[in-house]
Amino acid sequence: MQKIYLISVIFYCLISQSITIAQEVPESIELDSLSWLSGYWTDIQDKKSIEEIWLAPRDSLMLGMHREYNASGRFFYEFLRIEQTEKNIIYYAAPAGRSATPFRLVEIAENRVVFENKTHDFPQEISYTLENDSTLLVQVGSSDKSIEWRWIKAQFIY
Repeated sequence: MQKIYLISVIFYCLISQSITIAQEVPESIELDSLSWLSGYWTDIQDKKSIEEIWLAPRDSLMLGMHREYNASGRFFYEFLRIEQTEKNIIYYAAPAGRSATPFRLVEIAENRVVFENKTHDFPQEISYTLENDSTLLVQVGSSDKSIEWRWIKAQFIY
């Protein structure tokens, strides 16, 4: 009996996570409504350079890359994507070459978007807010920790 109970609990956890990620958003939401996120965003904070680049939406996909580095040579990178599925828009973050973690869209406005995954350790919520044409507020957090950045839109030089 205990084995059946344990298997049931494991099955429920797996199913509930996939249901949480796939919850529906209004049909009128299109990935193109996030085109304001496209561009090269950067800032220097505490001698650390931060860059995030987002390509414009194409079909059902936006691609992004995040990089941080400091004068001592330490760095962090992350590959990002936002995909529109049949039922929702999902943000995927793959830090430092690890597997991608999904965050589902939970809030969208003209210049603001919020994604969440309550089963992830940190962050559980990621938000982008376009404060004006050249300033992007980015917030990541969980119930006990929060980080905030303000990035400036710049010309991308490659």
